[in-house]
Amino acid sequence: MKKLSLLSILFLQFIFLQAQDRTDLFIDSVMHAQHIPGAAVAVIQDGQVLKKSVYGKANLEWNQDLTYNSAFQMASTTKLFTGVLLGILHEKKVISVDDCLEKYMDSLPNSWETITLRQLASHQSGIKMVELEKFPNLQTAIKAAMKEKLEYEPGTKEYYVSTDYAFLNQVLLKISGKSFPELMKEMLLDPLKLQNTGFDLLKDEGLFRTADLIENRVGVYGWAESRPFISDMRFPDWFYPAGGIYSSIDDLSRFMQALDREELISTATQELIFGPNPLKNGNPSYFGLGWITETYQGHRLTGHSGGPALADVIRFPDLKISIIVLTNRRGGFYPFLSRGVAQYYIDGLVMPEIPQ
Repeated sequence: MKKLSLLSILFLQFIFLQAQDRTDLFIDSVMHAQHIPGAAVAVIQDGQVLKKSVYGKANLEWNQDLTYNSAFQMASTTKLFTGVLLGILHEKKVISVDDCLEKYMDSLPNSWETITLRQLASHQSGIKMVELEKFPNLQTAIKAAMKEKLEYEPGTKEYYVSTDYAFLNQVLLKISGKSFPELMKEMLLDPLKLQNTGFDLLKDEGLFRTADLIENRVGVYGWAESRPFISDMRFPDWFYPAGGIYSSIDDLSRFMQALDREELISTATQELIFGPNPLKNGNPSYFGLGWITETYQGHRLTGHSGGPALADVIRFPDLKISIIVLTNRRGGFYPFLSRGVAQYYIDGLVMPEIPQ
């Protein structure tokens, strides 16, 4: 292999430092424009962290700065973890993603029996959305969903319905005898030594609200009438495969490094998760297993956002580059920050439209 000259090395270092500085300026400008109290960014390539930074405040009431261990609410970005968990179980042959729902659940309507786990994870099941806040537990939510007719024949369309993940929750409970947070901890969080990732097990009990402690939890805020206000999201425990996890920029960087290094699942299983699941008519789809999948400016891109705008995690699998951007400002703007950061690290990318 030809060795790089000192001049070439210095030039590459200069380009790399430029990318870091421009990322900081970009994030600072968007934080100011969108009234974002705090943010965290990481760029990972082929198992190596190219950049990791935090900006601003974790908690406005305490005037507390963010750290690399600050735990952000991830909302629907939780599905990234769920997809990888399904991949682990598939690779270990505990399940097959092409198993039908009838293998794990009794008393299903006839038209539901052939829904596959793959169709659930990729939003192709036809199951209608149920209002999550109306139900006290998983069983009542599932019974309510099964009273409704399917919206369409499974596999013929795709529609983003998080009720799909309530049924995945039931399947995972059936095969493991463990709650989703327990199974996630055993199969994924503990093996990677993720210290600031987990669920708060929030419960509303009349006038009282109880939840587990989340170390270094970040406050979540909205913005209206020229002032911030508290605006976090409530996820019942039966909904956890679809949303509700907290995680830090340190832990998410470690998660992406583990994918690069095949510590959790093989490249072949990653392709199963990241790759689009074609519809029955052969048309392409937007969803893998818990991960969206698309072509972005000529590159394969996968990932998920949540909040909206609380978390925006993308991965360019062919380049082995992952971009993570977390904020504590919910709503108000669509998740575009990871794509904005990506254009500083991938040649040829153009900055996406920036909301004003």
